[in-house]
Amino acid sequence: MRNLPDLFSHRLKTSWTNGLVYLLKAGRNVALPMSVPFVAVGVAFVYRYLLEWVPASFPSELFLAVVLAYYLTKCTIRTFIKEPDLVFLLPAEARMNTYFQRAVRYSSWMGALSFTFVIGLALPFYLFEIGDLTGFVFVWLLLLVVKVWNVQEQWRSIAWKQPAWQTGLRFLANVGVVWLILQGFWYAVFFPILLFLVRRRWPDGYPWSELFTLEKKVVAKYLAFANFFVDVPEIQNRVREWKLRQLPWERGNPYLFLYTRTFLRHSEYSGIALRITLTAFVGLFFVTNLWVGLGVYLLALYVTGKQMPNLATERKYPDVLALYPLEEEAKLKGYSQLAFGVMVVQSVLLILPVLIAGLPWWYLPSGLALAYLLAFYDLPTRFRERMDEKKT
Repeated sequence: MRNLPDLFSHRLKTSWTNGLVYLLKAGRNVALPMSVPFVAVGVAFVYRYLLEWVPASFPSELFLAVVLAYYLTKCTIRTFIKEPDLVFLLPAEARMNTYFQRAVRYSSWMGALSFTFVIGLALPFYLFEIGDLTGFVFVWLLLLVVKVWNVQEQWRSIAWKQPAWQTGLRFLANVGVVWLILQGFWYAVFFPILLFLVRRRWPDGYPWSELFTLEKKVVAKYLAFANFFVDVPEIQNRVREWKLRQLPWERGNPYLFLYTRTFLRHSEYSGIALRITLTAFVGLFFVTNLWVGLGVYLLALYVTGKQMPNLATERKYPDVLALYPLEEEAKLKGYSQLAFGVMVVQSVLLILPVLIAGLPWWYLPSGLALAYLLAFYDLPTRFRERMDEKKT
């Protein structure tokens, strides 16, 4: 067994290494780096529109206090506990204090970092409705202290198995503290500091089963997020038990039949296409600029097309498919036809908010042209490259 003093560092390094692997895989997906600036511009455009819509009588301080209090209360504790630990580390529980203390400190740092990202998103709202940049920086520093206190309280609630209603009380306390700080009563930050000093007792034992369950949920959440961009083998995606008849245009094209059923029945593929479509559908309602609207419209089609290669991953299908007396070009044909059909449906759906927003109708032929290029030129090239890699 690895030395206990080094165990947390080893598991932390392993976790970050695995995360970096998926990050690099996502970076190699051309759709992700290209979509980030367009998404950022689209979000900024919608954000600005919503800020201009806020009425003068809107309770800005209370609204921001509730939103920030939610993210202050919502804390993730990473312990990196594994299932064998329930057997092999339980006898060493008396020597695990340092391990869990480091876990709580790490969770505090990561909680402060994630909260910094959240409050950074609130910066335009604060400047538009409440105060200036200097005041915002001061509020941010004070709320970082409150966030660290919340992480400590979250750990205490897990270790001492406290009832859920205490988390509700903590949320209400966070609302009050944030609201007072936004009003200029900065000394409200002493309330969580005093509670932290009073409630510093460390637990005598640890709920190993609960910690393992929570860690498993956190890992599953991260893998599900990564699965949105890349293929994650660890995830067993839900398969819908739908019995679908063969459509007329699928006759004589067995791979189109296979890929269509896979797309419709697997939440991994249809879910991604649906989320991309809904996001673009809602965003296009708020866009009034001609070129921003065109960028959002085409970006949705582009990202969908770039996600389609995962559909042909061999591990998704039984090995018996390799015995089919069909050429690789048959796979390519069915693969391209499905990708084109999905993007055609998507382009037709997205033209509805385009027309409602008063944008030009020629978005539709532009989208169909992009769908054709992706399905019958770009995707086949990548498909053949993958086949060549398999042969070598």
